[in-house]
Parts: sequence; structure tokens; C-alpha cells
Amino acid sequence: MQGTDNIDANGAWTFDDGTVMPFLNWKQLNRNQPLSGKAILQHALNDPSYNGHYHIANAVQQTFVESLLGCASICLHAMRCLSYFYNTLSKECILHAIAFGHTIPSYADTGWKYYLTEDRSGRCTAGDGFIHYRDLDFCYRIYDALPTDFDTFNEVCHNANSELMRVDTEQKQKYVELISANLSVTQLCMQGTDTILPNKWTFDDGTPMTYFNWNKEYNQPKW
Repeated sequence: MQGTDNIDANGAWTFDDGTVMPFLNWKQLNRNQPLSGKAILQHALNDPSYNGHYHIANAVQQTFVESLLGCASICLHAMRCLSYFYNTLSKECILHAIAFGHTIPSYADTGWKYYLTEDRSGRCTAGDGFIHYRDLDFCYRIYDALPTDFDTFNEVCHNANSELMRVDTEQKQKYVELISANLSVTQLCMQGTDTILPNKWTFDDGTPMTYFNWNKEYNQPKW
């Protein structure tokens, strides 16, 4: 879709030719959307590898709707929706907050198709495998297992113009737990160091950490 606020001198949103947009029905993202100069776009692509399958556990929403377009619309307006299954026969629509890949759909039946949303606002670099979870405005990518070496981690992140994830809220932690629940690894790497400020934990840029939910039973934090 077209949309920009760079053309009209009064800051009005317009189409690309300068025509003022008369209809605005944006879903707000973290109370600051749409981004200046760019409308938030979401597009969904069918992943045929999961056609004929569906998943119910941890669904964001499960409902019935007459068309695929209707299911896509429900997903667009549900900030937690990242992917969805739609059954063209039963008209069932199931929304999820995860991208299936590491999690395998539990059930198989005829009529089901799987769709993964893709952010086209430039918020994330989808072509590099990053996924945008709108509810937390969180861009992430899950890599295959790497050697336990921070230099390696940082190099991989630097090459992707990114950084190790910051778990700075309870909501972020719960989401990371959700997307990592079926990974084959036993450890995840995230930001956190006590080498920048004496006796204080910070993120890699020196910002003090304010959210701590470590498991003392397993001697966390630990390298």
C-alpha cells in the first residue's frame, strides 16, 4: 500500500503523488506508529511445507471466518499474531505468535494452509531471516547452534548488523521462552556482562540491566 508523510508541508499523510489520504485505519504499534515517512506494512506468505497441518497449543486466537482474507485481516489487527493456519473447508482460522520451523505443527488434516507474516516496513531485514514480532516491536533471528564463544556470537551478530537479544522485561522473557521451547539446544545466549561497570550487570553498550529473573538453583548467571 502507498503512504508517506514526507510530501505534504503540514505533515499530513498522503499517497505517493501528494493526494491527501482520506481514510486512515492503522493499528498502533507501541503507541508510536505509523513510523514517520513510512506506513507499517504486513504481508503473509504461504509456506507449503506445513500445508495439510495445523497447531492449537498456545494459539493467540482460534475462530471461524468465511475467507482466507478474513483470517489475514484478523491477524493484521492482532498485534501478537505472527503466523496463522486457515482451513478452506471448515473455515477455521488459528493465529499464533511464533513462526513454525523449530516447532512442528501437531495435527494433520485436509484443507489446512500455513501463512507466515512478513514485515515490509523496513523494521526488520526479512531477507536475512529476521522476524518482526509486532507486540514487542522485536526483530529476531534464531541461528543454528554455534560454539560457546562470545567472539563468535558477536561476529555473527555484527555481520548481520544486529546484536545479541536483550531480555529486559518479563514480557520479552516469556516470548523468548515461547519461541525457544522446542529448540534442540540446552542454552541460549543473550546480552549481559559485569565487566563494564564494577559489580553491576549491564548490556553490551553499558546500559544498566534493570530486569533480573535468574535461576539461582542453576547458578545463573554463568558463562
